[in-house]
Amino acid sequence: MERLRIPDSEIIFRWTEQKAGFSSPVLLGTRSFRDGSSRVLIESDSPVAKMPAILSFFIRPVDFAPAFRVDVPGGCVGRTEKIEDVDAQLCDPGQVGGVLRTLLADYGGPAVYNALLYTADRQVRLSSDRFFSVYLPLLQGILEVELNPTFSAQRFL
Repeated sequence: MERLRIPDSEIIFRWTEQKAGFSSPVLLGTRSFRDGSSRVLIESDSPVAKMPAILSFFIRPVDFAPAFRVDVPGGCVGRTEKIEDVDAQLCDPGQVGGVLRTLLADYGGPAVYNALLYTADRQVRLSSDRFFSVYLPLLQGILEVELNPTFSAQRFL
């Protein structure tokens, strides 16, 4: 019988009492490649092996908000190791201060976890009114068929 694997996010959810904070940062290199994907690291002149190691941690910006995973190139926190140089190692939590300040400055609450991404999404999202008044008639004319999206399809516009 195979052991059930509990995802990192579930562990964070269960063991942190949903308090604001962040997990210990880990610098990931070759450990982040498993099974067949590790072949890319041992091929001669692998560009992936020469890329910066990745610093990874979880953050819950405020109590009871969902925790989300943060992955940044090690260079963002002054680390110079390449993927091939490191397996995985715990890092000093003080190294992620700048990343944390940036994330928290852009945090807009559970519905707007990142203000910059939220603003970009609002700029490009197609409104239902525009879809039904402009694009649906245009598509019907091009396809020469009547399109009648179901209610469930309309929910995602």
